[in-house]
Amino acid sequence: MNRQNNTVDNNSTLNFNKEEIFWLEKLKGELPNTTISYDYLDGRESKMVLKSFTINYDINSKLIKISNNSDSRLYVVLLSSVIILLKKYLDEDDVIVGGPILKQDNTRRFINNQLIFRQLVDNDLTVKQLIINTREHIIAALDHQNFPIETLSYRLGNSEDRKNTLYKVAVLLESIHDTSYLNKKDLDIVFQFNHTDNNQIECNIEYNSLLYKDSTIDILFSNFSNLLSNILSNLDQSIGEVNIASHDDINLITNQFNPDISTNLDNSTLNDFITNAEVKYRDSAAIVYKDQTITFSELKTRSDKVCNLLLQNEIDNNSIVGIMMERNIELIIGLVGIVKSGATYFPIDPSLPENRKKYMIKDSGCKLILSENKLLERVNKSFIEDINIVLFNDIDFTKKANYKFENITTPDNLLYLIYTSGSTGRPKGVLVDNIGFVNTLIRHKEYFDQTSDDIMSQASNISFDAFGFEIWPCLTAGGTLYLEPDEILYSVRLLKDWLIKNQITITYQPTVIGEKLLTLEWPASNLSLKYLRVAGEKLTRLPEKDLPFRFFNLYGPTEDSVWSTTIELNGKEENQLSNIGKPLFNKGILILNKEKQINPVGIIGEIYIKGHGLARGYLNNPELTNNVFLNIHDSRFYKTGDKGRWKINGDIEFIGRDDSQVKIHGYRIELHEIQNVIESQFEIIRKCFLTIKEINNEKFICVYYEAKTEINSNDLRSTLSSYLPAYMVPSLYVWLESFPLTQNGKIDIHALPS
Repeated sequence: MNRQNNTVDNNSTLNFNKEEIFWLEKLKGELPNTTISYDYLDGRESKMVLKSFTINYDINSKLIKISNNSDSRLYVVLLSSVIILLKKYLDEDDVIVGGPILKQDNTRRFINNQLIFRQLVDNDLTVKQLIINTREHIIAALDHQNFPIETLSYRLGNSEDRKNTLYKVAVLLESIHDTSYLNKKDLDIVFQFNHTDNNQIECNIEYNSLLYKDSTIDILFSNFSNLLSNILSNLDQSIGEVNIASHDDINLITNQFNPDISTNLDNSTLNDFITNAEVKYRDSAAIVYKDQTITFSELKTRSDKVCNLLLQNEIDNNSIVGIMMERNIELIIGLVGIVKSGATYFPIDPSLPENRKKYMIKDSGCKLILSENKLLERVNKSFIEDINIVLFNDIDFTKKANYKFENITTPDNLLYLIYTSGSTGRPKGVLVDNIGFVNTLIRHKEYFDQTSDDIMSQASNISFDAFGFEIWPCLTAGGTLYLEPDEILYSVRLLKDWLIKNQITITYQPTVIGEKLLTLEWPASNLSLKYLRVAGEKLTRLPEKDLPFRFFNLYGPTEDSVWSTTIELNGKEENQLSNIGKPLFNKGILILNKEKQINPVGIIGEIYIKGHGLARGYLNNPELTNNVFLNIHDSRFYKTGDKGRWKINGDIEFIGRDDSQVKIHGYRIELHEIQNVIESQFEIIRKCFLTIKEINNEKFICVYYEAKTEINSNDLRSTLSSYLPAYMVPSLYVWLESFPLTQNGKIDIHALPS
């Protein structure tokens, strides 16, 4: 690899067209993320700091041996190792790193002094093959080094302010490279290796200290050292099999980052907690909605009557009971009655399209639905003709319950069945046990110090799992539950006034609403609010000033009884928008790579959850249940599909999704479900692509579709509203005669009209 670069004086011999074609071909298509996640957000300036590390004797000896004492070969191995490291850090198959050209004899100014190495690093590729590929990439780059690489950013249409946006990590070996060739102010991290005269290989990492903490670089080298040790022990292993985590890393994550999961569980059921609260707080206000209030004593009397009727209709702890009612006090009474009967409650949002309700009711196998007259009038009778309907309006609460019943619920009984968006085009029913939800209930009451003195708000839709999180901790603690009137749900100023007026102490809000509350002015005194909790989407803002209440970000899937992690945020620390905190008590989290190996701190992987809270699985869907509820690492885990990484303090940074699932206003949505409905209902549409557009900080679902002629957007929206809930119906529709495609035949997302 002894290549000399042409100088400016020799440019008459250059074939710029050939060089340019090579680099444009090499860098065509969407460019991947090229750097490691920042600790700080100030990336406009550069303050490079050099940190030196020692490569241990065993690794050093193996590097010398494998390179046969050749610095050129040594560089190939070291560059390959950094490429694997970045693949692991970024969880990307497409990796770009940079480096200087080889040292030149001529001291005059060069046309180009840097090279770019882009590789597709498939998990099935062996380490040996990657090293061979890297060598070929280096040779090809050197053969086309006489082109001003820095101009490629502009030629590729990159409009960022910083000149060098093609790569942020560089690798060099001082015996064959000149560090002055690199413009380090445009780089984030530079791996500078040195092969000394006494055959010692040194590793110096130069990094932008305005972007990274010193501790992050320590972890980076530790992970790199572990990776080197692993790959040098077996060059024939696949990239996917390469495990970065050391025994110390695994111990840190499994024993320190994760709390112990107790085997001594509270065997109480939700029914036990409710009945105890009804007796203990009988004269206290239980539920308030507008000008209506009922006490715990009244809640007991009315819910007992509902339970009585259900039992008379042969409902037991093996039954699933649907409840389709508007959000009011009667809805809560009905739910409490179902819980007392021992049955599984199955919430049905009255506003859902008929086709969706029909599917869910049929799939659930429920034999009885508790509803209201005015809602039943709007339901297609054909799909409920075999189902027993109990109308709440017809229950005579003046008569005493005449049917004796006792608590037959056990911790292993199902508590609720809730449907979430499914990628197949059909919603999927999640089955949650009493024991799992009760664990969440107890821990959150402890975590937020919920007592009978608390007044808590309720705003979530009945079909959203957070609904149960709002009502059950409050009622079982003896607190008062205030239902937010519909007219204030989408006005943060009215909501703020309502929270203050009603002396709410604890509130949960969808992320988008909670963030807006943070921007408002709050009274410094005489405010009852203690906790504002948000969940559902990745945060876009943090408190910018001191608030008279505490702010918490929560994370968790429906499949883990609502919440799995939480963190208190105050906005005083940088780069906390993606922080979802630590696992809650009796829950555990691992972040695994695609080979299901444990990832150490800093490495992106998929979030897996275990512990008391995991759902039983999906109703009537054993295949999906077996695909995502897995027995690995000596425990049963739920495979979330969410990507994340450990921070050095044991918090988890949420990265995003690997699939088409998104969250809007707290609702979990599978874009594939929407796509399947579109393609099944509109034969004229040949292909469609869904994405999320953000306008004025509001998220909207956008559909690009390919068809011979344009379809009226109102017709599209109307048809989809017959199959999808309102929050899943796209807002934006863009017609294309044909999709723009990449060189690989895939939809070119960046070429789609805005």
